Amino acid sequence: MIGVVASATIIGDMVATRLAGLGESLDLRRIERELARAADPKNDFTPEQQERLAVYLRALVKRLQPLATELAPLFCGPESRRG
Repeated sequence: MIGVVASATIIGDMVATRLAGLGESLDLRRIERELARAADPKNDFTPEQQERLAVYLRALVKRLQPLATELAPLFCGPESRRG
């Protein structure tokens, strides 16, 4: 169970690091391994872990929403941008 959270942390750290240096290539093999490990049923969340993660995700969504709004035109076209 802790491995799942650690895997998510590793992936998040990798993404942040790679975004900081956009010229670098992603280690896609490592991402694939971590996703496979995180998806393994033996790493299912306990109800307590699931609730804690939901709280963390809600906080992150609130914090990142303005940035996601700025990225929306990449996926939906310019009319999707607010403001």
